[in-house]
Amino acid sequence: MKKSFKALVTMQNNDGTYINIVKERTTNELPDGDLLIQVEYSSLNYKDALSASGIKGNNYSISSYPWHRCRRHSGKIK
Repeated sequence: MKKSFKALVTMQNNDGTYINIVKERTTNELPDGDLLIQVEYSSLNYKDALSASGIKGNNYSISSYPWHRCRRHSGKIK
């Protein structure tokens, strides 16, 4: 399995605005205890897009930054 991957990351600036960037990440940056999945297919759902734009809602607001997108994926558990 690759040791690096691209991630869409949302960050909040000091002035309260949001920035979305694609960053190269490594598996070493993942939190301990997380499940590692070799993703084969992925999508960005509409609630992810709303929260990335800074729109707040009950089920899709961001609780902490940086925030990594994509809750819909399929692949193999490693």
